[in-house]
Parts: sequence; C-alpha cells; structure tokens
Amino acid sequence: MKQQRMQQQHQVNRNEVCPFLIRVFPVENNSLDLKYFEDGTALKKYNSINVYAWKDDTLRNIIELSRSQIKIPSDVKNLRFYLNSIYQDPKNNKWVTKKLGMIYDQDLSSKDRKDEQQTLANFQFMIGDYIEIQIEYDSHNRKY
Repeated sequence: MKQQRMQQQHQVNRNEVCPFLIRVFPVENNSLDLKYFEDGTALKKYNSINVYAWKDDTLRNIIELSRSQIKIPSDVKNLRFYLNSIYQDPKNNKWVTKKLGMIYDQDLSSKDRKDEQQTLANFQFMIGDYIEIQIEYDSHNRKY
C-alpha cells in the first residue's frame, strides 16, 4: 500500500514533461573505476548507452530500454543486472556510487521482484546522474 502511494506521488504526466537523458554504463562482472569520473575521462574510457527516461520509470524500464544495446552471449543462464547510480556528492565534490537494485532477466521473472518496481524518483535520482549496470550470468558451458 505504501509502495503504491509513493509511485502515485511520483507519476509524471508524459504528455507535458519531456524525458531526460541518462548515460548508462553496462559492465560485465565488474564495477566502474570512479577515478575516471573524477578526472572527466569516463565517457572516453567506458562505453555508454543513451537512454531517455522520466523520474517515474522503474528499474525494470531502465533495463528494458538498455537491453537491446547490451551485448550478452546467447548461451547464458541466470542473467542478473545490478543497477547503481553514479553521482557527484555535493558535500565533498567526490564521485560516489549508490546501489539501486538487482533485476533478473525476463526469463527469470518468477524470482523476487521488489527492486523491479522501484522508480528513479524513489532513489532521489537527479538529472545528470549516471547509471551503472553490472551484468552477471552463468554460462551454459561452465563446468561445475
């Protein structure tokens, strides 16, 4: 019930409000090095995807908007997307990351879905913040 109230509170009239640009950085089994954000070279160092979204878009929406541009081998199973925001902390002017949530790929949608419905507004996401998508999966070829 509380979740529904929060989502209604953050609904955007998409006929009146323009979407904003989010730079999304997909990385496989890794994390971005914040030093490249500190020195301003992150956009040259890492591949990014341009996604247009509204503050009421959910984490699942962000994955769906990005998914077609992310190269993932076809022989994977248990595909997971870990989303983090990357932003400059106004208190100390340092770049920091904040965990947003974890989303399973569509074929695993029966798993826990609490993170999927969280919106960017729920995380106080600001225009100009970046999103890192850490991609993890198990390969069908992996020997256990």
